[in-house]
Amino acid sequence: MQTGSNMTIVVQAGAAISYRLASVIQSGTITALSDDPVLDNRDQVAFLGLLKSGSGSSVTTRQGIWVTGTARELLLVTQAQIQAPYCPTGAKFGSFTQLALPDQGGPVFVANLIPGLGGVTASNYQGIWAVDTSGQAVLVARTGDVLVVDSKGTRKSIASLSIYMASAAAVGQTRSFNASGDLIYKVTFNDGTQAISQVVFK
Repeated sequence: MQTGSNMTIVVQAGAAISYRLASVIQSGTITALSDDPVLDNRDQVAFLGLLKSGSGSSVTTRQGIWVTGTARELLLVTQAQIQAPYCPTGAKFGSFTQLALPDQGGPVFVANLIPGLGGVTASNYQGIWAVDTSGQAVLVARTGDVLVVDSKGTRKSIASLSIYMASAAAVGQTRSFNASGDLIYKVTFNDGTQAISQVVFK
């Protein structure tokens, strides 16, 4: 550790925590943490973790996405087993597989939906969501969506999606964003071809 540096524990697995979900303060224990937390230029940290809450026979453990607010307050952005925004009623998050944190706006994440609920099948279970400045998650793209890929109007169906993760020793917390917060992500189509797609947030 460099001379004069300060070490701060942001969150500790196994320790009881208080956190905010919307405007409600709740409590629980984060039992496990992912290996890829991300940091933005506002000194906010985002990470994936398993939350244990409740007591007795009503104890639940589910994966969640967290971000630190002012004074390192923990905010639960979203969690597994809840309704996925901009999807048919009944479609719920099952797991979160990738996470990025732009310097503007909120976290962006790749999630898998629970098959068999809300019309979710093996062909449309995965999506990318971006959290806007109001804290709402907006669906960017979902497997099964059809994109126009050329000037001839050729249409292809999305088979899988991924965002570009942080790179060690690189400037910035992720490679998926520019200074304006515009997003790029990788698309694999049903025919096996691939593309890079860009979303400009206005």
